[in-house]
Amino acid sequence: MDFLFDLVKEFVKATVREVSAYFLRKQLLDKDNKKPTPRRRIKCTKIISGYYV
Repeated sequence: MDFLFDLVKEFVKATVREVSAYFLRKQLLDKDNKKPTPRRRIKCTKIISGYYV
């Protein structure tokens, strides 16, 4: 009986750990997604001496 109790306790601890890690990871990723997207540099079509201007 004691073995089953310890087994269930460890299972619950592992489940709580995984669920909390999932929500923390999701929260951090949502924070990162709120950053504005960086602007892309506009490519010029004229080439002067091998370089884009």
